[in-house]
Amino acid sequence: MNSRIPFILIVFIVVYIAVFFFFASMRSLSSCCGDADLGLFGQSFHTTLFCGDFFYNTYEGGSHFQMHNSPIFILLLPFYALHPTLYMLLFIMTCALASGAIPVYLIASDRISRKAGLVFAAMYLLYHPLHGVNYEQFHELAFVVSPLLFSYYFFMKRNLALFWLCCILALLCKEEISISLAAYGAYICWHAAVENKNSSAREKRRLIWHGCILSVISLLYLYLSLYVIIPFFRGGAYTYVSGRYGDYGGSIWTVALNFLLHPQLILKAFWDDVARVHYMIELLLPLAFLSLWGFPVLAIAFPNLIINIMSSYSTMYLTGSRYPSVLIAFIFISAIIGAERLMRRGTVTEEDRKKKIKRILAVPLILTILCTLFLNPSPLRLYFIRSCPFVEMRYPRIRPHQQIILNLAGKFPPDASISTQSGIYHHLCNRREVYCGFKEGVDYIFVDTRSRWYTEHAGWARDLPRLVEKGRYVEIYNNDYIRIYRRADLKSNLNFAR
Repeated sequence: MNSRIPFILIVFIVVYIAVFFFFASMRSLSSCCGDADLGLFGQSFHTTLFCGDFFYNTYEGGSHFQMHNSPIFILLLPFYALHPTLYMLLFIMTCALASGAIPVYLIASDRISRKAGLVFAAMYLLYHPLHGVNYEQFHELAFVVSPLLFSYYFFMKRNLALFWLCCILALLCKEEISISLAAYGAYICWHAAVENKNSSAREKRRLIWHGCILSVISLLYLYLSLYVIIPFFRGGAYTYVSGRYGDYGGSIWTVALNFLLHPQLILKAFWDDVARVHYMIELLLPLAFLSLWGFPVLAIAFPNLIINIMSSYSTMYLTGSRYPSVLIAFIFISAIIGAERLMRRGTVTEEDRKKKIKRILAVPLILTILCTLFLNPSPLRLYFIRSCPFVEMRYPRIRPHQQIILNLAGKFPPDASISTQSGIYHHLCNRREVYCGFKEGVDYIFVDTRSRWYTEHAGWARDLPRLVEKGRYVEIYNNDYIRIYRRADLKSNLNFAR
């Protein structure tokens, strides 16, 4: 397979990795992470490797598997062990996303032409929802894109052993991927029975059998995840569905049934929040809505699309988040199929098809570049107003204030327990006892009183002064709004230069 990959595509991938690893690292170093996810994953990997606790983190109050079933992390652990820092996790994630350009190229080359393959691979690497997945923070959903893309390529080639390997890798990323893979199995059955007309009856039965097995295994895995694995680590029932979809039912099965029986609920959701419409347009616009011409493959993404747009958590229908990950693979596959169908429509000779595909791909290539420049959630976006806080988040830089935080974070003893806040938590996650939020009884409290993550949480302003007044904690550092407190009874010669 490597002999079919042109050198220019390897250059595109290397450039992408260099650019987005730099962006993701700078966002981490500049403390511009919007929530605690980067820190909790960093702590989970650290405690697994060095403390013997299975993906334990204090933010979730136990193993990460009590929230989501993500065995892919076990496969990533040896790579993390090579250089156990957050930056290794960000590098692995960036490489995983960039590698999706390879199956995009192979699928488009096989169905259209090598030049078309390069164009689609370039559009994939320029696709702004992919940049949002990469730039947000480290998370498990980023690892589903490439396996899904590779799975379709191997399915095209009827290499079902590698197809299954890719599907299993995708399944291991997160429990909700099971829903897409169940739909994927249904598509394979439909493809074998309706679309695959030139195959023998034996081949059709073989594909239908594999499609049915994929759907059954996926749904069984979903059931095991929600009712066995996650409750085992959680010590109780899975509550994610009721937390974000409580208006539609108390369990995933009730919610799914309500969406099937009452589709007007979905229409009402679009009416209530136009951001959901914007979300769908942003996903399809860069490829000039070519995906609609490959509708059967695009339909595989529908269950997870509904999961995103119907959630009460609005971040799930933003292209600057991790949640489009599952959709990206099927959007690109269907766009390639759509371009192929348009190319063959009304043409007879190969020369006519070559001319037509150039015209067809010119529009999505231009739209992809424009969306990259003006809709991008990463620093690649062009801003005309550079004085607002939002722009500061998108163009992270290490200012003197952040440099002080970085220097201080490296001075704490590795066995010290620390209470801190978002924006600092991930700098201290290489220890077992670090808490994102106010925590009484720890060795040190480390806060940035100018940060919005300090002012937006009432516990800091209310409870921290109370502990200091009672003499339980003493201030040992105060500079540029950054404060460090030590437990009064803690004997320590740790000295922070003011």
